Amino acid sequence: MHILSSSVKRRLATVLLGAGCAQQGAPGPREQPPVSPPASMATRAAQSAPPRGPCAGRPRCTVAETRALDGLSRAALLRAEIDPPANATTDEEQCRRREYWLQRSSGNLLLASDCETQWGADSTGPAQVTLQGTKLSVQYVEFQADDRCETLNAVIDLQTVRIEHQERKAGAVASDRCNAQHVLSELPPLGDGSSERPLLVLHAD
Repeated sequence: MHILSSSVKRRLATVLLGAGCAQQGAPGPREQPPVSPPASMATRAAQSAPPRGPCAGRPRCTVAETRALDGLSRAALLRAEIDPPANATTDEEQCRRREYWLQRSSGNLLLASDCETQWGADSTGPAQVTLQGTKLSVQYVEFQADDRCETLNAVIDLQTVRIEHQERKAGAVASDRCNAQHVLSELPPLGDGSSERPLLVLHAD
């Protein structure tokens, strides 16, 4: 058995006490704050999200057809159809509305709208819409009161979103066909492409 002197005992107690205080005062591991993704990553994620469809939040609306566009990435031509309300009474209310949309990441653009069937004179009629590359051709016939009628031939460049050609003619109905020969110099103003104001106006009020 070894007996420690009183001076050795005091030095040993001082060392042990200092070690205990050091352990009590030492900070524990810090919690790391959540790391937010870089702004560039958030931007890329937003850009990769599919664009909002034209029928979002609109009752009785369905996208009937989607066509990809050659040479235009992340863009498509959509045809949306809106069923008439159950209590439809007027000619315009009974119209099964068809909308032709340019869907793109920067925002959707309504190019034109028509009715699947014309229900009465001076109401919206059907159009024949043809896509060739990035060119959209629209041929429209509208029968009016007193055996009058109008036709519209137009071409929209979907790459530049500009109307390349637009010609509207007026004429008379013969044998259930529109014989339009008089070129109209005054054309309806272009719309802004919203759901209420299509870029190309077919039925002019």
